[in-house]
Amino acid sequence: MNHNEPYSAEYLKDILSSVKTIAMVGASTVKEGEVVSKTRLKPSIIVMKYLLEFGYKVIPVNPFSKGQKVHGETIIAKLEDISTPIDIVNVFRPSKEAPEIAKQTVKIGA
Repeated sequence: MNHNEPYSAEYLKDILSSVKTIAMVGASTVKEGEVVSKTRLKPSIIVMKYLLEFGYKVIPVNPFSKGQKVHGETIIAKLEDISTPIDIVNVFRPSKEAPEIAKQTVKIGA
């Protein structure tokens, strides 16, 4: 496969149909008492809800929100703390953090 070209819809469909569990690094929470309109929701909150609605198991990862809940799921501090096998890691962090997150992703076998 040539990774300089977009993935085909069929290829992406095959991947997503075989996936069960997704770790979401950088999952955001809404602070207690914070008023948030639908237009101000953080992308990770929207994407996580969407994935949950389609039946995926989503494990939120955020060291600053460890133990809090988002969409009913408890936030884990880091990828290495997840005891369930992970199929995909979604990243909602600045691009400069991506190389380290990629190393952690490989380390857990996702």
